[in-house]
Amino acid sequence: MRAPKKLHGKGRGSRWLKPDCEWLEYQRVTCDKTTLQIASEVGTSSTTVLKWFEAEGLYTVYRVPETPSKEELERAYSGQGMKDAGKEFGVGVTTFAMWLRIRGIPAKREGQPRTDHPAEGTLIWRARQLMKASGIPKKCTWCGTKDSGRWRKGKQLSLSGHHKDHDLSNEDLENLQYLCLACHKLESWAWTAWKAGKIQLTGRDRSMILEFPKRTKDIKAPIVRGSNWKPRESRRGWEARDVLGDSGRPRVCEWCNYRATFLDKSLCTHHWNHDPFDNREVNLSYLCWTCNILEGWIWNAWDRGKVLVEEIGDGSGLIISSPL
Repeated sequence: MRAPKKLHGKGRGSRWLKPDCEWLEYQRVTCDKTTLQIASEVGTSSTTVLKWFEAEGLYTVYRVPETPSKEELERAYSGQGMKDAGKEFGVGVTTFAMWLRIRGIPAKREGQPRTDHPAEGTLIWRARQLMKASGIPKKCTWCGTKDSGRWRKGKQLSLSGHHKDHDLSNEDLENLQYLCLACHKLESWAWTAWKAGKIQLTGRDRSMILEFPKRTKDIKAPIVRGSNWKPRESRRGWEARDVLGDSGRPRVCEWCNYRATFLDKSLCTHHWNHDPFDNREVNLSYLCWTCNILEGWIWNAWDRGKVLVEEIGDGSGLIISSPL
């Protein structure tokens, strides 16, 4: 009977000497252990243990242990979270939460305000509290999306507190507003492009005018990636870049007129209809990193009906306004 042995590495890059069929049957049948219990004793993940069973042709059926008593659950749940409490019984968070509902034990956050939000205590979190105390309606100022009051993956709320002048220390109520995620990203990236000198921005309260100036000198693009960054494009991306290269179009950003050198990788190949398979020359253009991300958020907000986008007559800019 051969037990598993760790050869080298750690985490996902670790390598194991697989156990034999006899050891797996002993742990699963004789000792009546769950996959999670075996993984905890060995020091690996339950996914790795399942792969060991499949390699030996042993397909396990997930067995939910018998529901513990209310006293046992309260003892394990006191002073620790569901994850650590579930490990005492060899189950995960989902099974332990089901046991709590069966025994009628309320979760620690049920009926109580959540206090572990990552932004709690920050200036953005304080802005939300000030607007909440003043009675400002919880809806996006631009598109009118209402706050659902639910947590998104435990980190992000549907509405966020926004400072109009981007000065987090300015907590005047006239400077604060609610914005949904799409509108907040659009406004923030428009402000970022304006600060970088790439566009001219007029008005930022429910209506913006983005003008693309024609520049005669290069603009240094802001660093939005690490120093070890390497270009990784799909086959479709390279096909689009080849189409632009064969057309003889200069390597210049369509919006801010940033001119890239031969070795500069700060220009992106952009599809105007956002269809990566449409590599027609009229649908392709060069955009720098900042303008490409800004255009993506503009299209995202427009596609979801959150803003209205109108092009200036001579094509020198965009007018973004609220549908309200």
